[in-house]
Amino acid sequence: MKKKYDANKKASEVVKPEPNKSKEESGKGVSTGTGFFISNDGYVLTNSHVIEGSTSISIIQKGKSVSATLVDHDPNNDIALLKIDKSVKGLPIELKKKTKQGTDIAVLGYPNIGLQGNEQKATFGHINANSGIQGDTRYFQISSPIQSGNSGSPMVNDQGVVIGIASASLNQTAALETTGTLAQNVNYAVKIAYALPMLISHAVEYIESTEPKPLEKTKLIDSISDSVVLVVAK
Repeated sequence: MKKKYDANKKASEVVKPEPNKSKEESGKGVSTGTGFFISNDGYVLTNSHVIEGSTSISIIQKGKSVSATLVDHDPNNDIALLKIDKSVKGLPIELKKKTKQGTDIAVLGYPNIGLQGNEQKATFGHINANSGIQGDTRYFQISSPIQSGNSGSPMVNDQGVVIGIASASLNQTAALETTGTLAQNVNYAVKIAYALPMLISHAVEYIESTEPKPLEKTKLIDSISDSVVLVVAK
């Protein structure tokens, strides 16, 4: 029988920002993640670890770079709020209805741009559980695949409403030491409700869900794609 896993070891790991190797070699340390518009006046949500340690942040929208300001960040819940000076299309968020186990989801973002290119990538799955590693209720466990660079990607339901922010994967070393096998597609997204205090404190005019009808996958992605951006942190 395998020894019990030491609770002090890290059992989950963030979906790391994608490093830009050419910039790293020149000492500039550029990395990328994903963000999404949370209001129509230019507020952007992403993960705190995407912008951690950076002195300059920008977003890429439709191939154009726009300077972004860091408004606030919450490392404990891995959430950061950015702002650009531009009118945009914000995504609605779900705050009233509890998301149930088994709910269909989609994640849209910019994983591994150095290998996969700059086009948005969509993955699909469902909610596996309403808690994360070791029962952490701030997170959903999800089956939708996520990679480096997906940090900060919006996780939406089949109506195109944001219910979470893709942020972490189960640590494979922890899984191997605990169970003797590698984890299969165990990922996590922080629940959007944990961004609410930050949004309220900065008077962000976020958009609540109006219970739209479910969309088939191609229309779903079309409905959110213009609101999902590449985040570049230096």
